[in-house]
Amino acid sequence: MRCGLSLSNNLPSLETQLIDSKLQKEAPPFPKPENSRPLPRPTPGEISVSFALGSMNCSASALEILRKAADEMTQNEELFLSLQGSTSGFGTSLGKGRAEAVKSKLAEMGVTAGRVSISDQTQGNGDSVKLSFSNRLSS
Repeated sequence: MRCGLSLSNNLPSLETQLIDSKLQKEAPPFPKPENSRPLPRPTPGEISVSFALGSMNCSASALEILRKAADEMTQNEELFLSLQGSTSGFGTSLGKGRAEAVKSKLAEMGVTAGRVSISDQTQGNGDSVKLSFSNRLSS
């Protein structure tokens, strides 16, 4: 007859517990990278704001689009915006004037003027201003 305890059934779990507790005590904390910055958000792309024929005034629907663009710009400091005006046969000055009107509205909505540029090239196909977003890191 044998006397004593048999630990053979408890050894694996006891051994595992001892190793796990030792690793937890010895493991260094995960290092944080220096100067860590959040990853840049995706660039929204391009949107257009329509104008009435021959007009430089922003409509209510255009203002709603500009509000969303301004919100995106204020939430993401890495974004820049390029504006390109277009007209339906009224010359380049109207297209450029529309782009200036959009830039002015965006400034009223809190977008820094230095983050918005106006393209020298205007298009002659439609009464709108194209807003093209770009990321500071990729430009």
